[in-house]
Amino acid sequence: MDRVTTIREVLWSLGLRVDALERELKEDYAWLDGVTTINEDLATDLLGDIFQKYDVPLIFCSRFVQRYNAFVRKGGSTETRVRDSTYREIVNIVKEVGSEGVAPECDFWVVEDSFSDDSIVVISFKGMAELQLVCPQLQEALDRQRLFRAIEINDEEGRNLFRLERTKR
Repeated sequence: MDRVTTIREVLWSLGLRVDALERELKEDYAWLDGVTTINEDLATDLLGDIFQKYDVPLIFCSRFVQRYNAFVRKGGSTETRVRDSTYREIVNIVKEVGSEGVAPECDFWVVEDSFSDDSIVVISFKGMAELQLVCPQLQEALDRQRLFRAIEINDEEGRNLFRLERTKR
């Protein structure tokens, strides 16, 4: 799981929805990398001031550190793992018919930011011909999970070329 998602999910799991605190943790504390556990005593000392700055009781600072380490050890939430897995699967399917990434060097782009919504967006810089070859595989991937309801294939101008809807509930 990426560091930004880890920080957000840990804060939210504690009931802390302080946008400024979340933003500062993401921007100024690179050692909260979402991959490595952190020393609880040292991290609590280092983070104490920022929690106090936003009037968050210090007990939440130590709980944040403990829960952060638990999330890192566990690999994140189930929803995040499903999102990450689905993203990798869609990228691999698209790569069967062309290169994936941001234009102009690539043929297609699976927009990672779209995975926070309920539709996955694939930008095609080549039209639909090649992607039609893998539409059955994209449909299977969509039907295997429950987080996303559709895959939208758009051109580089954002016009919809094709839409796959989840067929299994």
